[in-house]
Amino acid sequence: MSEALSEAVNPAALAAEIERVHAAWCDSEDWRKQGGRFAPELHRWLRERRWLDGPPQVPEEERIIPYRPPWEDEEAEDHA
Repeated sequence: MSEALSEAVNPAALAAEIERVHAAWCDSEDWRKQGGRFAPELHRWLRERRWLDGPPQVPEEERIIPYRPPWEDEEAEDHA
């Protein structure tokens, strides 16, 4: 990972992105099942640059669609 950070234009932003993606994977069902048996070791995950895969995808049926009051749609139309 230090190699990736040293090559990055903005190392702090890259480190933050790596932490964000890793945290999302740590909370995923795939990595938590059977006591984390299928989660890769951190050094391997970093060496393989798996953060580039992005966070895990949530199945369509589990996605939470935020409620948007009708008046917000009306406001957006007024500004268009």
